[in-house]
Amino acid sequence: MTHARVFALALVLLGESLFSPAARAQSKGKPPEPPQSYEGFTIDLLAECSAKQSDLKTRHGDREGVVEFEKFLATKGLTSQKYWRAYQLWWERFKADPTGKLEAEFHTKDGEYTRKLMFGDVPDMSQMTKEGVTLDRYAKIVVAMTQPGAKPEDVVRAHGLKDMAHWERVNKAWSDAMGQDTSYRLVTQYGELFQKHAGPAYQKEQQQKLAEMLAENNRKTDAPAAEEERVDLSPDALYARLSSKDRDEKWEAARWLGLKCDEGMVNRKDAAMMKKCAAAVPVLVEILEQHDEESTNRAADAANQLMDMVGGRTDDARTAMAGCLARAQEKLETLRLTFAPIRDKAVPERVFLQTRIQEYESLVGELDRHLKGWKKK
Repeated sequence: MTHARVFALALVLLGESLFSPAARAQSKGKPPEPPQSYEGFTIDLLAECSAKQSDLKTRHGDREGVVEFEKFLATKGLTSQKYWRAYQLWWERFKADPTGKLEAEFHTKDGEYTRKLMFGDVPDMSQMTKEGVTLDRYAKIVVAMTQPGAKPEDVVRAHGLKDMAHWERVNKAWSDAMGQDTSYRLVTQYGELFQKHAGPAYQKEQQQKLAEMLAENNRKTDAPAAEEERVDLSPDALYARLSSKDRDEKWEAARWLGLKCDEGMVNRKDAAMMKKCAAAVPVLVEILEQHDEESTNRAADAANQLMDMVGGRTDDARTAMAGCLARAQEKLETLRLTFAPIRDKAVPERVFLQTRIQEYESLVGELDRHLKGWKKK
């Protein structure tokens, strides 16, 4: 709320009778009700816009997503400036709330809007059957099982199952199906059905648990942070880890050693250090040659290290970059073609694919820039 609006509101309040309900409440020591919106954004509207902002960024990318978000806000008579200001003000409220309830309310609503935007076009699976039991009935049974004093044998029979052996087969079949559900389509619908059959009390209970967790987290944030375990990043330790059988440990060691071997930092007269730098080069080349979808950022980082470190611009490094670029371009084209038909559909794959596209766009850009500037180096 701006200072001008606060002043105007104050004038209105001063014109009220001193014996109004609000005045009597204050005279008894009760604080005035806190504002329930900032810049026109209630918690519900903030959550809706937050979910929409993430959705548009996923569908259109970072730059175009900003433009589309402005258009969306305009349909509600709002602007991005007001949104981000409201977001900042509400977040200050969240951090100041010792109960955690306000932030829990926001996250709960944000989750509801996000599910609609991500799963709104997913087909209804409630009547899908495993071992003769639909997903909807499975959720009902699980809810009944979790009630205080529930007797499993009575519950399964009340819901039409033969016996506990039948229930165990049903439970295993549905548990396995959800365990294999990497897109979370099935898991999400099961969660919604569970919540529906558990009733409003369950949702309130879950929101209260979230509030308690957030309140505890805020208390820990305010307390002095404990000293984190320090990793030995000395050249000798990093050099030793280059021989590790653990791929991640070896690759991370090469990255840090590459930083320490920057042309502008390393002492070329230090033979021992130069040996360590040379040992890091083939590992960085290996990253370019062997990286997978989960480590595209490492590949881009490895290319940067090779370009900047002493002795990094070898023929093997250039060949590895060229090969990595070709593979990344091919993968990027495949991802874009896969993403195009579902760009405007509310299915969870969009987020995964858009994230991958952004990662590969970054890798392609870095490699292309390095190869074009190779001779200049």
